Formats: sequence, structure tokens, C-alpha cells
Amino acid sequence: MSLNSFIYFFVTLIGTSNGLTIDCSDIDNNSTYNCLSDIPAIPEEFLDTMNTAVLDIAIFQSIGGVINNNCGEVIITAQDSLLTIISDCDTTQTLQRKYTISDSLSSSQCVTTYYIEYETLTIVNHPRPFVIDCNDNIDSIFNDWLQNIGYADIKGCYNTVRTLPEEPSLEISDVCILGQEIANYRVQWFLEDTCSNTLVATIGGVVVLDNNPPVLTCPEDITIDISEPYPIEIILEQIEQYQLSGECGMVTTTNNLDATIVDSLSVQSIPITVRAIDLCLNESECTFKVDIVNSTSIKDSKSKINLPLIFPNPTFSSISIDNLQDENDIHLMDINAKVIKVTPLSGNKTTQVDMQDLPQGVYFIPVRINDKLHMLKVLKY
Repeated sequence: MSLNSFIYFFVTLIGTSNGLTIDCSDIDNNSTYNCLSDIPAIPEEFLDTMNTAVLDIAIFQSIGGVINNNCGEVIITAQDSLLTIISDCDTTQTLQRKYTISDSLSSSQCVTTYYIEYETLTIVNHPRPFVIDCNDNIDSIFNDWLQNIGYADIKGCYNTVRTLPEEPSLEISDVCILGQEIANYRVQWFLEDTCSNTLVATIGGVVVLDNNPPVLTCPEDITIDISEPYPIEIILEQIEQYQLSGECGMVTTTNNLDATIVDSLSVQSIPITVRAIDLCLNESECTFKVDIVNSTSIKDSKSKINLPLIFPNPTFSSISIDNLQDENDIHLMDINAKVIKVTPLSGNKTTQVDMQDLPQGVYFIPVRINDKLHMLKVLKY
């Protein structure tokens, strides 16, 4: 018998007595089966010996059998048995199904024999591309996808040994097309059954969906005294304290910090907006606040002392001093209390002190107000 020949079966009617007659000739007549197709299942009602006479007869007749001249209730049982055992990768197998029909006085049997042809490995549905949302657990889902051969349907008549790629890995490229990061990845599954039939299932391309903006959390608000050196650096350092989560691949962050506003060294509140955007143009933003204060003025206000106003401070080249009282000259001192520059007071209210030739650092100007000595701090950058 060739592998493609139709499977045939025969029915043997064994014994009739006391008027009970059965006919099994039409049960599954001229049917063709192979190992990839299921033969008709035995009805569950035939797998026990319960007395379900009316139901048993109805089911038997529905599959093509005929029962005549029964005496009382009829009980039908069925049992399958293999007449041949597959060994050395035989191409056919013989399955025998025996029906036993009994009434109150006698019983009869009919036997149906199925010849089942075996086939080699076949791909019924090919592997599906690996498509996943980037916020899912890519590694575990990818490994599950590999273990299930891309969720392909592989059929065969013998036990299948699956051989996966030795070291599977997922590499996402830096290319985003319509919300998808594409990884050019090729996977081959090498399949072999116990009869040395082989099959190769191949798929290429991995798609990671990225339609979610990164979750961006801004740093806390900060307060900077107007006398602090390098306020820009302080703010920039605070900006970098943002936190990202839920990002897929590379994310770029920007902010709206205007250095000229900070350099003006005026008491103010500056809102800083941080924006995050990923390769697929998903964007999110958050805002925090920078308060620039003059703590010296606050202290003076509380104690009702009007200290001279120094501006700009910090400075790069020179400072101007307003509201000096009872002073003959302006003495500029270093951190060791050494006077390094003396500037006479101008005839008007504002006096300018040149600091362009001085190195970066902290300097002090002593002033006396209400018989108390105050040290004004100046920052040179």
C-alpha cells in the first residue's frame, strides 16, 4: 500500500442469535485517515456498561449501525486495540474497533478495522513574527516564543525532537518606524522526529511596539541664594536629578532653562520644564521651580538694617555699591582678611569697584552700620 492510498477498513459481523440482528456495514465506510487526522471517537456512552438502552441504540444508529429484532433493552460497548505496533518507523498502523451489542437474551459483535498511514513532519501554520510591547517583559516572552517555535503548528506522526538556536538573544535597533522599533533578527528552528524526518522552520524580523511615552519625574523645587557662586551649575545639576521609567530604547531630554535669566541675579521664581522624547517621538514633560532669593536682604529686613546693595554679585569684572553710610573708603578683603584693594567713595550714591584683575574666589567688604561691623560677601567668577 502506498503512502497516499486511501485507508480502507472492513467490518466483520460476528454471530447473531435469538432474533437479534445488527448491521455495521455503513459505519465509517470508505473513510480515509492518516496520522494527522483523527479517526471517529468512540462515543462516551459506549465506554461503560450502564443500561442506557434507548440512548445506546440512537447513537449507534446515528453513526451508521443498524439494530433489529432486539429483545428488550440493548447495551452497547466499544473498545479499540492496536493490531500492529509501530517499530522501525513503519508507515502504516492497524487499529481495530470492536462493538459489542447485547440485549436481554443474546449479544453480537461487529469489528471495524482502520488502516492509518503515517506522514513526516509538516508545518501546518508557520511561525509568527515576534511582536511585543516594549513595556512588557521582553526576555521571558521572547524565550516562550522560542520554546513554542514561534507558536507554529508542527504536525508529525512520530515524537518530535526540537532543536532551538543555541544562544537566542534579542537586539533592538535604533530605528523606529510608525511607533515600532525594528530588530532585524532571523531565527531557525531545526526539527527532527524519532524516525529522522527533519524540518526547518525559519522566521526573520522582530517588532517591538513603542507607543507609550516615557514616564518622567522632575526633581524637587530648590531655593538658591543670590550670593551663591555659579547658580547656573547648581540649577543644571538639579535638572539632572530627573527620573525616567517605562522608556523604550534611547530617550533624549531637553529643558527650557534660560541662562540669561539666572545671570541677571535678580530675586525671582524660575519654572524649569524638562521634556523627554524617545526614538518613536513619544514625548512627556514635567516642571519644577527654582526660587532665587536674597537672604541678606531678608535678614536685614527682619533686623531693620539696610545693608549696602552690591550688584552684580557674583561678578566677572566689577561691582557697584549703593547705600554706603559713614564710610571713607571701600576696603576689599580676601578670605584671609587681607585688604587687597581700596577704592575711594564716589561723589554720588553709587561707587564702582573694579575686580577684573582679581582671581576667582570669595571677597569681603567690611562696613559699619549703627556701630556694628558687617561683612558683605562678593563672589568673583
